[in-house]
Amino acid sequence: MRYFLGIYDAAGYLYKIGKGLEANGNTVRYVNVANDRYKYSESKEYNFSRRLEEVATKYPSRSLIRLILYPFIAAARLFILGNELFRSDVFVFSGIQSFFDFYDLPLLRLFRKKIIVIYIGSDARPTYLSGKHLDDHNSGFIAKRSYLESKKIKSRIARVEMWSDYIVNHVGTAQFFVKKCVMFSYLGIPYDMALLNQTKSNNHALTDKIRILHAPSRPKAKGSEVFKQIVSDLKMIDGEIDYIEITNKTNSEVIAELQKCDIVLDELYSDMPLATFGVEASILKKPLIVGGYFSRYISQSIPKDAIPPVLYVAPELIKTTLINLIKRREDWQLIEENQHSYVVNNYSPSVVASKLELLAVGKVPKEYWFSPQDSDYIHGWGLSEEQLKTQLRLYIDELGVESLLLDHNVKLRNHIVQFCSA
Repeated sequence: MRYFLGIYDAAGYLYKIGKGLEANGNTVRYVNVANDRYKYSESKEYNFSRRLEEVATKYPSRSLIRLILYPFIAAARLFILGNELFRSDVFVFSGIQSFFDFYDLPLLRLFRKKIIVIYIGSDARPTYLSGKHLDDHNSGFIAKRSYLESKKIKSRIARVEMWSDYIVNHVGTAQFFVKKCVMFSYLGIPYDMALLNQTKSNNHALTDKIRILHAPSRPKAKGSEVFKQIVSDLKMIDGEIDYIEITNKTNSEVIAELQKCDIVLDELYSDMPLATFGVEASILKKPLIVGGYFSRYISQSIPKDAIPPVLYVAPELIKTTLINLIKRREDWQLIEENQHSYVVNNYSPSVVASKLELLAVGKVPKEYWFSPQDSDYIHGWGLSEEQLKTQLRLYIDELGVESLLLDHNVKLRNHIVQFCSA
């Protein structure tokens, strides 16, 4: 079958699925015009379009230069759409963007194309449930801005729900959805096959000290300050600890640091147990700790065999979990092997691609469908419970309950209001 994957990719997700589809004998067209600053993918298609968009993203959305560039960007995208329309049977987009913000989906349907949209996280999550602004805007929470961003996300989702054939999404980020979705855990996160050749260099005895690695793309939202404090406290008890934190590095630089570490701290407030960084850590056999409030819901929300065997715990349990891991080095090998085996067996590009192929022909196992109306997860991502409560109170007090944009799910809306008043 012929697949198109694009046009905005995140962490090389679509790129690696494309490699799996090719390995399975499919024809693949991969196009990424987004700014791939961490160098996850290799796309040489339509360089002129990518360069235009890279320049545009350096300026504020309503700046004069952005307005001047927009007609050229639109023309470039229209050219790509026209050039790709008849070259593929299945069009796979990330929830970030299609050719024209998903307004183009009716055209694809008109030409009988199968449409699959895969949501990664922030492309679906209401911004009032997110700490994304802490790093992206480097400011406090602004209710009006969050409302406008959330409204835009919901509007985009409505178009996707109307015109797509299948939607893949995380259970914890489905607050704005009405239509049934396929669990993201059904597909999983494909890894770079080249990592398998690097596992032999794994060595926990490079130094006498335990080397702990944290590599946040958004340090404030991912809890870096809390991680630093936890490790600082542990150093006072056991000085044999090195804490390494790296930010804004290319993927190859991150892999190099992963090779040298003993333990990986990923995120403090994650609404999913495993992201790309965690997959890479698992391939390289590094014990992984992930914090998040969704850990309280995961066993009731996702089939047991789709829950990765990582140390995914509530944020308040991170310190205890790290202490226990440091004290019990004899457990590391079993933890590493469990993580490694799970990811290798379930997340290879060809395996993930084979699940996408089943999705394209409508053969998804029924246990991997979920109704967003059944989920009551409201703790979002990137914020402590108290931070979230403060943020939501400010939001509702300033803009009203209707600003939650949850008329389609009154039960969830009431749950948020009760949480704020508790």
